[in-house]
Amino acid sequence: MGTPLGPDARAVTDLQAIDDYVRTVARKKIKAWPKSLPLVEDYEKWRQQVSWWDLNVMVNDTMRTAKAKRDAINVAQGSTFDPSATVEEGAFLTSPPDTSGASKVATTVLVAGAGAVGGVWLFRKYLMGKVHLA
Repeated sequence: MGTPLGPDARAVTDLQAIDDYVRTVARKKIKAWPKSLPLVEDYEKWRQQVSWWDLNVMVNDTMRTAKAKRDAINVAQGSTFDPSATVEEGAFLTSPPDTSGASKVATTVLVAGAGAVGGVWLFRKYLMGKVHLA
């Protein structure tokens, strides 16, 4: 999913790479592979219809569709990717490991805050049980 400021930058980069590939590589191969023309045109038409919603909310479906269309073009043009050169589905969305330690600090603060709130609640319950109003 994207951020309030826009789509996930990794998805935008991956989609741009597929756009560039279709435009600069696949289009040039159409003369040699004329049956691939409808697939290239289908990708281009689909890409023009990708909306804000598709890039920000439905980004996994959008990327899955883009990759499937690119792969279909490659098959029609007699070229496929080496399986060892591809990554698992959704890999572009996996966040890099957090080495800043910020998440550890945030977790510690949240746990301490929850403990303090729980402590106050228990203390209040304890006092309320001991104090009898006449």
